[in-house]
Amino acid sequence: MIITGSIFSIVCLAILVIQDFRFRKISPVFMFLIPLSFCPLLLSYIEIEVWVSQTIRNLGFVCLILTFLSIYSQIRFGSFLGFIDKALGKGDILFFLVLCFLFSFSNFILFFLFSLIVSLLGFCIWALISRISLATAGFPLVSGMGFCLLVLLGVRLSIGLDFFYSSIIPESVF
Repeated sequence: MIITGSIFSIVCLAILVIQDFRFRKISPVFMFLIPLSFCPLLLSYIEIEVWVSQTIRNLGFVCLILTFLSIYSQIRFGSFLGFIDKALGKGDILFFLVLCFLFSFSNFILFFLFSLIVSLLGFCIWALISRISLATAGFPLVSGMGFCLLVLLGVRLSIGLDFFYSSIIPESVF
């Protein structure tokens, strides 16, 4: 059951990455299916109370980030939600919310920051190779973060290392 759920998660993520990279649009159906496909994997080794409390903390972190983006957007674009049209898409924000369900709080922060950096570097390298202007090209954030999530799933399936809820950094730090 866990392997089937992991394979289903990989397929959904791969489709999401390809959709975002090629078309800059993603299907909300796959956004709904990803957390559902992770449930057997996560709930097989963590307690539901721990999962709920970690998810709430992760949602708080995303809300904090979106609040800061709203304040910046008000200053820069003159609208609290201007960043949704100008910088982030609705699919990017929805993907942030999906990620909240998949990690412990400390691992979520590490994944969020690391995948943002990898996404940005990967996009810059791709733009240089393709000779596309960074100013005009759309930044496929879900593709980069989804690719990083695919790598974590692959590591989990192949060698058994868990970066979702195992302690990389002690929770007492956060």
